[in-house]
Amino acid sequence: FYFAKCINQNGILIPDWTFHTPYKSKIKTNWHNQIIQISKVCDRITEKKDLVFFQGADTSGTSKPVKTSKKTLIRRNLKNVGLDKNNNFPMEILIDDEPKTSITDWCSYKYLLDLPGAHPWSVRFKELLLTGSLVIKVDVKDRWINFYSDIFKPSEDYIQVIFDNKEYLEEKYESAEKTYSDIKKVVKEVNEEDIQRITESANKKIKMVNNKMLTFYFETLINQYLERFC
Repeated sequence: FYFAKCINQNGILIPDWTFHTPYKSKIKTNWHNQIIQISKVCDRITEKKDLVFFQGADTSGTSKPVKTSKKTLIRRNLKNVGLDKNNNFPMEILIDDEPKTSITDWCSYKYLLDLPGAHPWSVRFKELLLTGSLVIKVDVKDRWINFYSDIFKPSEDYIQVIFDNKEYLEEKYESAEKTYSDIKKVVKEVNEEDIQRITESANKKIKMVNNKMLTFYFETLINQYLERFC
Protein backbone atom coordinates (compact mmCIF):
# COMPACT_ATOMS: atom_id res chain seq x y z
CA PHE A 1 0.00 0.00 0.00
CA TYR A 2 1.33 3.44 -0.97
CA PHE A 3 0.36 7.06 -0.39
CA ALA A 4 2.04 7.76 -3.75
CA LYS A 5 4.15 5.91 -6.27
CA CYS A 6 5.90 6.28 -9.59
CA ILE A 7 3.38 5.84 -12.40
CA ASN A 8 5.37 2.81 -13.64
CA GLN A 9 5.56 1.16 -10.22
CA ASN A 10 3.20 -1.57 -8.99
CA GLY A 11 1.28 -1.02 -5.78
CA ILE A 12 -2.09 -0.17 -4.23
CA LEU A 13 -2.76 3.53 -3.63
CA ILE A 14 -4.51 4.76 -0.49
CA PRO A 15 -5.31 8.30 0.71
CA ASP A 16 -2.39 9.85 2.60
CA TRP A 17 -2.45 10.87 6.25
CA THR A 18 -3.15 14.54 5.55
CA PHE A 19 -6.79 13.78 4.80
CA HIS A 20 -7.12 13.12 8.53
CA THR A 21 -4.29 15.13 10.10
CA PRO A 22 -2.81 18.05 8.12
CA TYR A 23 0.96 18.10 7.78
CA LYS A 24 1.96 21.62 6.73
CA SER A 25 -1.31 23.54 6.71
CA LYS A 26 -1.91 25.92 9.59
CA ILE A 27 -5.56 24.87 9.44
CA LYS A 28 -5.21 21.99 11.88
CA THR A 29 -8.30 19.98 11.10
CA ASN A 30 -9.40 17.16 8.79
CA TRP A 31 -9.81 17.53 5.04
CA HIS A 32 -13.58 17.99 5.19
CA ASN A 33 -13.22 21.06 7.41
CA GLN A 34 -10.26 22.31 5.41
CA ILE A 35 -12.43 22.41 2.28
CA ILE A 36 -14.93 24.59 4.14
CA GLN A 37 -12.39 26.90 5.79
CA ILE A 38 -10.07 27.34 2.82
CA SER A 39 -12.96 27.97 0.45
CA LYS A 40 -14.51 30.49 2.83
CA VAL A 41 -11.38 32.64 2.66
CA CYS A 42 -10.27 32.03 -0.92
CA ASP A 43 -13.68 32.46 -2.56
CA ARG A 44 -13.80 36.05 -1.29
CA ILE A 45 -10.60 37.08 -3.08
CA THR A 46 -11.24 38.72 -6.44
CA GLU A 47 -7.93 40.51 -7.07
CA LYS A 48 -4.77 38.39 -6.87
CA LYS A 49 -1.11 39.41 -6.82
CA ASP A 50 0.49 38.85 -10.23
CA LEU A 51 3.14 36.57 -8.72
CA VAL A 52 4.21 32.94 -8.88
CA PHE A 53 4.43 31.72 -5.27
CA PHE A 54 5.72 28.74 -3.33
CA GLN A 55 6.63 28.07 0.28
CA GLY A 56 7.90 24.79 1.66
CA ALA A 57 10.71 22.92 3.36
CA ASP A 58 14.21 22.87 1.93
CA THR A 59 14.51 19.24 0.86
CA SER A 60 17.83 19.68 -0.93
CA GLY A 61 19.88 17.46 1.38
CA THR A 62 23.60 17.12 0.73
CA SER A 63 25.39 19.39 -1.72
CA LYS A 64 28.20 16.88 -2.36
CA PRO A 65 28.53 15.66 -5.99
CA VAL A 66 27.37 12.13 -5.22
CA LYS A 67 25.12 9.98 -7.32
CA THR A 68 21.46 10.30 -6.31
CA SER A 69 18.31 10.73 -8.34
CA LYS A 70 15.79 10.67 -5.47
CA LYS A 71 16.18 14.27 -4.32
CA THR A 72 15.26 16.76 -7.01
CA LEU A 73 16.78 19.81 -5.25
CA ILE A 74 14.23 21.83 -7.20
CA ARG A 75 13.02 24.01 -4.33
CA ARG A 76 16.36 25.49 -3.31
CA ASN A 77 17.73 25.56 -6.85
CA LEU A 78 14.67 27.28 -8.29
CA LYS A 79 14.92 29.94 -5.60
CA ASN A 80 18.62 30.44 -6.41
CA VAL A 81 17.97 30.64 -10.15
CA GLY A 82 15.55 33.50 -9.50
CA LEU A 83 18.16 35.28 -7.39
CA ASP A 84 20.87 34.72 -10.01
CA LYS A 85 18.64 36.28 -12.66
CA ASN A 86 18.19 39.42 -10.54
CA ASN A 87 14.51 38.72 -9.87
CA ASN A 88 13.49 39.88 -13.34
CA PHE A 89 10.49 37.54 -13.15
CA PRO A 90 7.72 37.88 -10.52
CA MET A 91 8.33 34.61 -8.69
CA GLU A 92 8.62 34.33 -4.90
CA ILE A 93 9.93 31.14 -3.32
CA LEU A 94 10.13 30.96 0.45
CA ILE A 95 11.95 28.22 2.32
CA ASP A 96 10.51 27.26 5.72
CA ASP A 97 13.17 29.09 7.73
CA GLU A 98 11.57 32.28 6.41
CA PRO A 99 8.28 33.61 7.87
CA LYS A 100 5.73 30.84 7.42
CA THR A 101 2.48 31.42 5.63
CA SER A 102 -0.74 29.43 5.45
CA ILE A 103 -2.75 28.07 2.55
CA THR A 104 -5.28 30.86 3.08
CA ASP A 105 -2.45 33.36 2.51
CA TRP A 106 -1.56 31.66 -0.76
CA CYS A 107 -5.00 32.43 -2.18
CA SER A 108 -3.89 36.00 -2.79
CA TYR A 109 -1.35 34.89 -5.45
CA LYS A 110 -2.36 34.40 -9.06
CA TYR A 111 -0.04 31.45 -9.67
CA LEU A 112 0.93 28.72 -7.20
CA LEU A 113 3.73 26.21 -7.68
CA ASP A 114 3.45 22.57 -6.68
CA LEU A 115 7.06 21.39 -6.35
CA PRO A 116 8.46 17.95 -5.55
CA GLY A 117 9.86 17.50 -2.05
CA ALA A 118 12.10 14.78 -0.64
CA HIS A 119 10.16 12.50 -2.98
CA PRO A 120 8.70 13.53 -6.35
CA TRP A 121 5.19 14.23 -5.06
CA SER A 122 3.44 16.66 -2.77
CA VAL A 123 0.55 16.37 -0.29
CA ARG A 124 -0.31 20.05 -0.81
CA PHE A 125 -1.68 19.62 -4.34
CA LYS A 126 -5.27 19.17 -3.16
CA GLU A 127 -5.05 22.35 -1.07
CA LEU A 128 -3.69 24.36 -3.98
CA LEU A 129 -6.59 23.32 -6.18
CA LEU A 130 -9.00 24.90 -3.69
CA THR A 131 -7.44 28.36 -3.84
CA GLY A 132 -8.82 29.62 -7.14
CA SER A 133 -5.23 30.32 -8.23
CA LEU A 134 -3.63 28.72 -11.28
CA VAL A 135 -1.62 25.70 -10.12
CA ILE A 136 1.64 25.08 -11.98
CA LYS A 137 2.60 21.52 -11.11
CA VAL A 138 6.23 20.54 -11.60
CA ASP A 139 6.48 16.80 -12.26
CA VAL A 140 9.54 14.63 -12.82
CA LYS A 141 9.65 12.72 -16.11
CA ASP A 142 8.40 9.47 -14.56
CA ARG A 143 5.78 11.29 -12.56
CA TRP A 144 4.45 10.13 -9.23
CA ILE A 145 0.73 9.70 -8.64
CA ASN A 146 -1.64 9.35 -5.70
CA PHE A 147 -5.11 7.85 -5.51
CA TYR A 148 -6.92 10.84 -7.02
CA SER A 149 -4.37 11.83 -9.69
CA ASP A 150 -6.40 10.51 -12.62
CA ILE A 151 -9.26 12.90 -11.80
CA PHE A 152 -7.13 15.94 -12.63
CA LYS A 153 -5.76 16.55 -16.12
CA PRO A 154 -2.95 18.86 -17.30
CA SER A 155 -4.25 21.97 -19.08
CA GLU A 156 -7.74 21.14 -17.82
CA ASP A 157 -7.26 21.49 -14.05
CA TYR A 158 -3.65 22.66 -13.74
CA ILE A 159 -0.60 23.43 -15.86
CA GLN A 160 2.07 20.76 -15.95
CA VAL A 161 5.80 21.47 -16.27
CA ILE A 162 8.14 18.50 -16.66
CA PHE A 163 11.33 18.66 -14.61
CA ASP A 164 14.34 16.70 -15.85
CA ASN A 165 15.51 15.07 -12.63
CA LYS A 166 19.17 14.61 -13.48
CA GLU A 167 21.05 11.68 -12.00
CA TYR A 168 23.88 13.72 -10.47
CA LEU A 169 23.49 16.59 -8.03
CA GLU A 170 25.82 18.93 -9.89
CA GLU A 171 23.59 18.69 -12.99
CA LYS A 172 20.36 19.60 -11.22
CA TYR A 173 20.92 23.35 -11.15
CA GLU A 174 20.86 23.29 -14.95
CA SER A 175 17.53 21.44 -14.80
CA ALA A 176 16.16 24.09 -12.43
CA GLU A 177 17.15 26.80 -14.93
CA LYS A 178 15.14 24.99 -17.62
CA THR A 179 12.16 24.69 -15.26
CA TYR A 180 12.43 28.40 -14.42
CA SER A 181 12.22 29.21 -18.15
CA ASP A 182 9.27 26.83 -18.61
CA ILE A 183 7.36 28.51 -15.76
CA LYS A 184 8.04 31.93 -17.30
CA LYS A 185 6.67 30.64 -20.61
CA VAL A 186 3.49 29.38 -18.94
CA VAL A 187 2.81 32.74 -17.30
CA LYS A 188 3.51 34.59 -20.54
CA GLU A 189 1.28 32.43 -22.73
CA VAL A 190 -1.73 31.62 -20.53
CA ASN A 191 -4.64 34.04 -20.90
CA GLU A 192 -7.30 35.12 -18.43
CA GLU A 193 -10.01 32.96 -20.02
CA ASP A 194 -7.83 29.86 -19.70
CA ILE A 195 -6.99 30.71 -16.08
CA GLN A 196 -10.66 31.04 -15.22
CA ARG A 197 -11.59 27.82 -17.03
CA ILE A 198 -8.78 25.81 -15.40
CA THR A 199 -9.23 27.13 -11.86
CA GLU A 200 -13.00 26.65 -11.94
CA SER A 201 -12.64 23.07 -13.15
CA ALA A 202 -10.00 22.29 -10.51
CA ASN A 203 -12.06 23.83 -7.72
CA LYS A 204 -15.19 21.93 -8.69
CA LYS A 205 -13.40 18.59 -8.90
CA ILE A 206 -11.36 18.86 -5.69
CA LYS A 207 -14.51 19.58 -3.69
CA MET A 208 -15.80 16.22 -4.90
CA VAL A 209 -12.85 14.52 -3.18
CA ASN A 210 -14.74 14.68 0.11
CA ASN A 211 -15.45 12.32 3.00
CA LYS A 212 -18.17 10.55 1.04
CA MET A 213 -15.77 9.80 -1.81
CA LEU A 214 -13.01 8.69 0.60
CA THR A 215 -15.39 6.27 2.31
CA PHE A 216 -16.52 4.87 -1.04
CA TYR A 217 -12.91 4.51 -2.19
CA PHE A 218 -11.85 2.63 0.95
CA GLU A 219 -14.91 0.35 0.90
CA THR A 220 -14.34 -0.52 -2.76
CA LEU A 221 -10.62 -1.04 -2.21
CA ILE A 222 -11.13 -3.33 0.80
CA ASN A 223 -13.79 -5.40 -0.97
CA GLN A 224 -11.64 -5.87 -4.08
CA TYR A 225 -8.60 -6.72 -1.96
CA LEU A 226 -10.54 -9.34 0.02
CA GLU A 227 -11.93 -10.90 -3.17
CA ARG A 228 -8.51 -11.18 -4.74
CA PHE A 229 -6.21 -12.09 -1.86
CA CYS A 230 -8.36 -13.63 0.89
